[in-house]
Amino acid sequence: MHKVMRLVELQHYLLCSRLGGLKAESEAAHILEGVIVLGTVLYQKLAHLLGICREAGRL
Repeated sequence: MHKVMRLVELQHYLLCSRLGGLKAESEAAHILEGVIVLGTVLYQKLAHLLGICREAGRL
């Protein structure tokens, strides 16, 4: 799970750096912004799932 979360972090970093090279109002920039937001939501959900797994391990 930690490796998956690290991959999501790296993907987020790469996408954000790519976004800087696009024209601000272009369709590609808007699509990439949406992908970045979805990646952030995915990361939050994975972090929550990891917390649940840790709690279940303590039972």
